[in-house]
Amino acid sequence: RRTIPRTNLPYDCGVVFFYHIPSTGGRSINQWLRKYKRPQNGNVSYYQYWEVSTLKDGLFHADPDKCEAKFAEGMNEHIQNLGPNEWRVAHSHVTSTYLNESEDLLNEWRSDVEAQGCEMINTIMLRDPLNHAMS
Repeated sequence: RRTIPRTNLPYDCGVVFFYHIPSTGGRSINQWLRKYKRPQNGNVSYYQYWEVSTLKDGLFHADPDKCEAKFAEGMNEHIQNLGPNEWRVAHSHVTSTYLNESEDLLNEWRSDVEAQGCEMINTIMLRDPLNHAMS
C-alpha cells in the first residue's frame, strides 16, 4: 500500500515496464509487481507475454520475431486509455523484446504514454552483474 501521500509523488499515472533478464533476480521483482494486481494492493493492470528462448532440445526459439510482434501488439493495447490516476505494469522477458534492437518500440510506447499525460518508467534488475557477465 502507498505510504507516501499522492500529492508528494512525481507522477499520477503511468506504466512501469520491467525487462526481466534471466538469472538476475527478476523473478523476485516480477512476483513483487504481480502482487499489485490484487484489489487490496491497488488492482493494477498487469501485462506479460513471453515464450522460452531455449527449447528442451537446446535449440533457440524458432520464430522470435513472431513472439516479439505478439508482445508488442498486446503492449500497444495495454498502454491505451490510461486513467488520470492509473498505473499499469508490463513484464518483458527475453523473447518479448530484445533490448539491443527494440529501441523503436520503447520510444513509441513512451510517446504514447506521455501523450496521455502519464509517465513511462523502464526498469531492470541486475544482481551480481559482473558475475553474470562472466558466466
